Amino acid sequence: MKQLKFLVFAWFSCLAVLAHAEPQIGKEYSLVAQPQPTDMKKIEVMEIFSYGCSHCFELEPTIAKWSKKLPGDVTFTRLHAVSNPKWVALGKLYYTLEALGEVERLHADAFNAFHLKDVNLGDEKIAAEWMAKQGIDAKKFADTYASFGVPNNCPPPTASTACRPSWLPGNTRPRRIWPAAMKPR
Repeated sequence: MKQLKFLVFAWFSCLAVLAHAEPQIGKEYSLVAQPQPTDMKKIEVMEIFSYGCSHCFELEPTIAKWSKKLPGDVTFTRLHAVSNPKWVALGKLYYTLEALGEVERLHADAFNAFHLKDVNLGDEKIAAEWMAKQGIDAKKFADTYASFGVPNNCPPPTASTACRPSWLPGNTRPRRIWPAAMKPR
């Protein structure tokens, strides 16, 4: 009986050690094959999100609070993911907000409208009406939404590019390693 208890204890001890093993490249994460040019003097944190993603919506208040307290050597940028055709218009909305200089003011409101008030911001006409209620001129919104730069930031997804920009590795379901302070609830 003592041997059985020892073997069970030893087995669980091994499992505990394995559970806390270091992340392995190629298994828990991948290196970016073609890193994007960046200011090497600063740390760049890039959030890849979508207004259509419920997890992104849940994490947004934490990221908003965190991003307001960045050290001077850190920059924060956002990239709207397009993992299905319905999210293309949501991406266009984000890049329109960016082009209009309204991301800071309306980013959280767009998440709330989509997830809490069931406003279909994926429909251009409804998005334009919502933007007008936020004080954005309807013509200015429509012109920016249809401008050359906005649609080119949101190409329709294909099997090989879904949910990731072209420079990310081919892993279509990457695992994320969250710092303890940033873990979603």
